[in-house]
Formats: sequence, C-alpha cells, structure tokens
Amino acid sequence: MSPSRIATWTVRLFVMSNHITFVMYHYVRELSLSKYPKIKALNTSEFVHQVDYLSLNYQFLNLEDVRNAIKGEKTFENGVVLTFDDGYSDHYENVFPFLSKLGIQGWFFPPVQAVVRNEILDVNKIHFILASLPESADLVQILLRAVSELEKDHSVESDLRRFWQNFDVVDDYDRKEVTFFKHVLQNYLEDSLRAEILNHLFLLFVEENASAFSSELYMNLDQIREMKKAGMVVGGHGSQHRWLGKISEREQSEEIKVTRDFLESVNGDGNFVMCYPYGSYDEFTLSECAERGFDIGLTTESGVFDPNSEDPLRVKRMDTNCFPKS
Repeated sequence: MSPSRIATWTVRLFVMSNHITFVMYHYVRELSLSKYPKIKALNTSEFVHQVDYLSLNYQFLNLEDVRNAIKGEKTFENGVVLTFDDGYSDHYENVFPFLSKLGIQGWFFPPVQAVVRNEILDVNKIHFILASLPESADLVQILLRAVSELEKDHSVESDLRRFWQNFDVVDDYDRKEVTFFKHVLQNYLEDSLRAEILNHLFLLFVEENASAFSSELYMNLDQIREMKKAGMVVGGHGSQHRWLGKISEREQSEEIKVTRDFLESVNGDGNFVMCYPYGSYDEFTLSECAERGFDIGLTTESGVFDPNSEDPLRVKRMDTNCFPKS
C-alpha cells in the first residue's frame, strides 16, 4: 500500500472519539539544506503543515491527560500525542521551539548511548550509508563484498546469498533491496560481524570522524534537560537501541535498567514512558518494564490506542506518512 493510500485510509478510519492517536516521527529537517538530502526525513515545513492539520481535527494531549484516560477518569474527543524517536538534534532545533510556541507537549525518546557516550547507533549508520549511496547502487553486492572481505568463513557469504534468494519481506516505504539491506545489518548477522560490517561501510561511504558526526546528529544532555524543564516528556528508548524482543532476558534487563537510571537522572521523578526500539518487545519486556516503573509503552504497530480496553504497555502509533503534509 502506498503512503498516499495509507494517508487517505488513516484519516477516514481513525478519526474517532475516546481513542488516542499517537503520531510517530523520526528525522524532521529541511532536506534541501541537508548534507544528506536522501535521508528519509519529514521537511520542517511539512511538519508545520501537519501540526496545523492535526490542530484542526484533533486535540493535543499531555502525559497527564493520557494517564487520566487510562485510569478511566477522563475521555477525549480525537486526542493526539506527538512522539519523536531516537533523540536527534532535529528535535531540539526544529521541533521543540515550534511546539513550545504553540503550547503543545511532545514526547521525546533518546537512546542513552547516543546522548551519554556520543556513539552513533547502528540504526543511524544504516540510514546514512543508504543516504550516501546512489539509487543505482547494488546493495546486495555491497553486502556480499563486505562479508567476503571481513569474514574468513565463506559459509556466511553463501548463507547470505540464500537468504537473499528466499527474501520475501514487503515494506510499504522501501524497495526490496533496501529492506534486505536493513534486515541483514539490523539483526540477521551475528553481532560482532554485523558491527564490523557497519563500521566498515560507514567509514567507506559516510564519515571518518564518527564522534563529530554523532555530536551533530543527536541532542546532548543539556538540551534534553532544557526540553524537560520546558514541559516536554523525555522517555526511554533503550540504551543501545537494540531489538528487545530478540535478545536474552539478561540483556533486556540491563537495557531497561540503564534506560530507567538515565530517565531518573533527567526527569528527577517517577514518570517513566518506554518507546520500544524498532517496536520490538516480548512478554518479558512488558513485565520488566512494569517492574521498573514504566506505565506506558509505545510500539510501532499501526493503529490508535483505546485507553479503556487496551494494554498501556502496548500502545499503537501511526506514522507521520499517514497524515497530510502539504
């Protein structure tokens, strides 16, 4: 289904009372001014138009409103919440001033490592590798060549070829080769090899100075605290932006603990909201988050949230592409 068809379907189906629409954003920047104009971002002007549209058709809710709705103490006509994943400097520079001016509370989810250790997340290495390559680039061959150069065990290359031959995952926003490239570098390969290949391709196609790149890409701690002080919500997005539902319970516990400790240092209170990286979680994730004091968890499952009947640790969201932008 194309984004335009999704947008039409979404607006027609999901504008309803006593439900809350959570809108999911990532990059928000002026692409014409960006060094990486092919990154999949929402232009700032499009974001402004979209917020105008939402203000005419929904009412913006804050965290207290959402919690009151979950408790059954309040109902809202077409409530909406704006959520921003990954802690980009875009959010501080382009989103935060605009929302503050309008008195709208945004929910922001920075991964700990990106902020505290100034490390580029794997997910962003993939984004910027793809944004640096020409459209005609043979992504499968680029992966196979990297595996051949970096891995002595030739069975890995053979396995990757078979994986490509049988690959049938469909994505609404990416062509098949891009989807395959992301799958391989997000979670298909063994962790150490995957990291080695990502670092190799990032240095080859994007940037040698990873620390400087990271400083420009993500918000810093002072900016996050400024946003919190101004009334924005700062929630958790894991420590290393890992697929929580695909790692061990011990690793999940550590990710969630580090996330909670970070939020406690930023928020200074017990208000903990989790946004699962990649939307990945399992039953252990939910129980561990609840145990650590998280009472709301955001997924990437498409839909609206019914606070009267649905689990607040499994909140559905709608992508920004599901709403008018111009």
